[in-house]
Amino acid sequence: MTSDRIADSGTGAGRGMVWSARDLLLTVAGGVMLLVAVWLLLSGGGMIGGAEAGAPPPALTLIAPVSGASVSGPLVLRFRADNTRLLSSPSGWGANGFHLHASINGVEVMPAPADILPSDGEYSWTLENPPVGEVTVQLLWSDGQHRAVGAGASQAASVTVR
Repeated sequence: MTSDRIADSGTGAGRGMVWSARDLLLTVAGGVMLLVAVWLLLSGGGMIGGAEAGAPPPALTLIAPVSGASVSGPLVLRFRADNTRLLSSPSGWGANGFHLHASINGVEVMPAPADILPSDGEYSWTLENPPVGEVTVQLLWSDGQHRAVGAGASQAASVTVR
């Protein structure tokens, strides 16, 4: 037997099987990768779309439209995230591990990367086809599993879309 082979002296189906060092290394590496994948799944992805440990989401302020406004055509949401710069990432536009959603009449929508336009510390998000009539809009944060996070949400605004 060469030095790169390890004999399995156990019982059962593998009895008498000879493992190469490569086979053993691949088996151990596969087990470690499986454990890491399970940990990431159970922990919400760690920093991949999950919230940074202990960091609350920044407060969102809806600048426009204001409650009582009447708008026609696309609905443009102008807003800011207090003391934070939003960044686009694979998990969406966000900060501190949270990503942005809007609630339109209770239905949550998430912006695509091209939907948000930053300008001088403010942002605009154009919703091309909002529902017509009375619309309640609110900006909020979601975690890596797209669950709404109450902290940092903007005030809701009721507007009329024509």
